[in-house]
Amino acid sequence: MGNKHELERKEKWIKLSEKEVKHIFYYYIALFIAGLVLVYAAVNAIVNQTAINLRELLLFSFVFGIFGSTFYYIRKLYKSCIQLIVDTQDRNNAIVTLGVKVYFYFRPIMGAALAVLVILGIYGGFFFLQEQPTFDTKKFYIFSDLLSFLVGFSNGKIINKMDSSKEKIADMIKFGKEH
Repeated sequence: MGNKHELERKEKWIKLSEKEVKHIFYYYIALFIAGLVLVYAAVNAIVNQTAINLRELLLFSFVFGIFGSTFYYIRKLYKSCIQLIVDTQDRNNAIVTLGVKVYFYFRPIMGAALAVLVILGIYGGFFFLQEQPTFDTKKFYIFSDLLSFLVGFSNGKIINKMDSSKEKIADMIKFGKEH
């Protein structure tokens, strides 16, 4: 019976020095603490809201997206370290190491950007479906923030789904033009 939380061995691509791993941990901890402060500020702002402000909605979505993504990638990195999946010995390929650094440094930002796009899509959908949409501001902000956190947390899976579905979408567009 294996550990259901164990990462797969395919994660062996994480080739960083011990110093680089520590630096990424410090980066994530700083992002996480900043995220906590900003989440607190966002919740305080939501409590006092009387109308939806698109700029604030997208800012809150970014904050909750980066918070969710940082939450996930801190977990991914510490699990990789605990399970000795991080390869600190084989440092022959500088390109792989650079790719790993870009991955870990930009994934929270990508998660936040994806959260903003999802919330913008939902918000825009209300205006597409209704001429004058009405919704409870606080509930919509809370829904948006929770969804943004989840999108940030699972942005890797969402990106993979988008990657695999782009071919299907292209085929649907091509099929529509033919008929």
